Amino acid sequence: MSEKEQDKKNNKEQKRMNEMYEMIKQFIQTQIEVNKSRIKHFKEFDECISHDEDEEFVSIENETDFSKKFEEEWA
Repeated sequence: MSEKEQDKKNNKEQKRMNEMYEMIKQFIQTQIEVNKSRIKHFKEFDECISHDEDEEFVSIENETDFSKKFEEEWA
């Protein structure tokens, strides 16, 4: 292979590598922005939960009595 052909091939390969590097860079920057947004929303959610003084707890005070037939069918 002549030197010109080799240089041409190297230039093509370098161009492809640069394009790939740019795509990877854009992907990582996008991921960083998405993660920043997620962290922001999580912090807002966490603050909302931690500042909520009127928390309601769900509990079952009275157990429901089912008939024996129902319990046998679903057991």
